[in-house]
Amino acid sequence: MKRVRLVSVAALAVLVSATASAYAQTVQLRRERAPYYAGVPFDLQVVADGFKENPTPEIHFESPPGSTLELRGVSPKVSSFMQIINGKVTRSKQVEFVFDLRFAGRMPGRYPVGPFRVVQGSVERSTGTYDVTLAEIPVAGSQRI
Repeated sequence: MKRVRLVSVAALAVLVSATASAYAQTVQLRRERAPYYAGVPFDLQVVADGFKENPTPEIHFESPPGSTLELRGVSPKVSSFMQIINGKVTRSKQVEFVFDLRFAGRMPGRYPVGPFRVVQGSVERSTGTYDVTLAEIPVAGSQRI
């Protein structure tokens, strides 16, 4: 009876730790504040948190029709923490990847941007799709070129 209970507790512990690590990764989109204008590029960032330090995750996305969306680079950020309380040492590491992108739409209108999928090995997380509305650049009567 004790052996069955011990095996059940061990199996539950493995299941909980596997579930916690499977959901530890998150991906979110950060945007510059609106307004956005046709023909004027603006920056987006996709932030992937909780992934392993190596290898660098890959990002997958498509440009909406009538626009360009390009990856400008990726920046890893690794933070290590150590805490000692009553002689007990606790260490943790936080890994974040920031994918810098630039978006530009040619014409005024609404553009569906995303989803952005971040993949590292068998782990895949994605953002939702976001609508970006581009307006015409306002022109005042006193402007001269």
